[in-house]
Amino acid sequence: MNSRERVLTALSHQEPDRVPLFIGTSGVTTLLGPAYENLKNHLGLHGRPPQWISKPMQYARLEEDVLVRLGSDGRMIAPGPAPSPLARAVSEDCIVDSWGVAWERSPGCLYYEVRRPPLAEATIDDLARYPWPDLLAPSRFEGLAAQAKAVQQA
Repeated sequence: MNSRERVLTALSHQEPDRVPLFIGTSGVTTLLGPAYENLKNHLGLHGRPPQWISKPMQYARLEEDVLVRLGSDGRMIAPGPAPSPLARAVSEDCIVDSWGVAWERSPGCLYYEVRRPPLAEATIDDLARYPWPDLLAPSRFEGLAAQAKAVQQA
């Protein structure tokens, strides 16, 4: 039984050959960056820079060959980041996300922490002028249909 058949069987309340496994399909099913790097080293997959689902939370985006080796039956398909004039990398340990939230990692700490919430003291007028990220930007959704089709055909 392939992954698609396994998942569809389970969703039909039938018994598949094994329970479908979803590793790396979202932030809650993935590995943290350092653990993923250790896994890749263990699997002999060295030298590839990390990709992130969320860098502040250290959620790693697992690569296809790792997903196959782990037997994951799902694949992550999600919109890209929202375009924003606020998003930028300040340093390796400080980033500002699309919402204008400054995240900083203290020395020796795994996670980034919110340092400057941009609207902590905002007024109603400030909210009207705030450069909100464009969640409906077409660029966020480019290629999603092709990704979904590729997963369906795999």
